[in-house]
This record gives sequence, C-alpha cells and structure tokens, in this order.
Amino acid sequence: MSKRTIGGKKFKEYLPKMEYPFEFEQPFPGNNKRPDYTVTKDGLCLFDVKDSWWGQVSSPFQPPRIPKMLRRC
Repeated sequence: MSKRTIGGKKFKEYLPKMEYPFEFEQPFPGNNKRPDYTVTKDGLCLFDVKDSWWGQVSSPFQPPRIPKMLRRC
C-alpha cells in the first residue's frame, strides 16, 4: 500500500461527503498496478490522484472540479 498524498487524503474525505462508494488501491486480476481510488457509482471509475500546486497555496486541488470529473466517468 502506498503512502497517501495531501491530494489523496482530501479526495478520500470528499468521496464519502458526496456519497460516492469507493475502495483504495483495489487489486485488479492480471494487473500489477492498482489505481488510487475505484469509485463505483453508476458504473466503474478509476482515479490516480496527483497533487498539483499551480500557484495554489491553500488547496492542493479545487473541489468544485471533482464532481465534473466524476460525472464524465
């Protein structure tokens, strides 16, 4: 199991608040890599969470963008 980043921790906090069922680093048969998060709401979405700072000091990601990303899955 890998160490969670700030963005990963915030994403983990966000998912239950929005009632998205998820698993952390779920194994997939025949694949050595595990996605950071597997979200299973209206289908299956895999997320590999990355931290980015783009000049943002107070937040490693912008939460309003996450629902839009999840809707695209």
